Amino acid sequence: MRALDDLHALSDTMRSLASRDGYLNALLQTVRALPQVEDQLSARIVELRLEVRGLREWLEPLHRELTDLDETAESLEAALAHLQAEVEPLRGQTDELRATVDGFREEIGGLRDRIPGIRRRGNSRP
Repeated sequence: MRALDDLHALSDTMRSLASRDGYLNALLQTVRALPQVEDQLSARIVELRLEVRGLREWLEPLHRELTDLDETAESLEAALAHLQAEVEPLRGQTDELRATVDGFREEIGGLRDRIPGIRRRGNSRP
């Protein structure tokens, strides 16, 4: 009896698999569609590769430019550091020069006051 039940179950399963709505029919349709899907995927891969190549070609000059800009920026930083090192002693010299000029002004003012007939700027009196 068990064998007869198994045979009956097997028969029902085969019938459902072979029916229009069965798994085998769906599997067969999928297998038939697979080459078309593979062709579509292959075509899309080719398109993507072309797009990537185009992007690489577009990015290559930008990469070179960025590298050049980076090198320029590094050179400018080095030049500014060098310039700052050169300017720093000049600041001290400028302060010394300013003090010297102020001293000369005071001396000239003192001499002007001691020499008769020389007027100070802004004074109308002799």
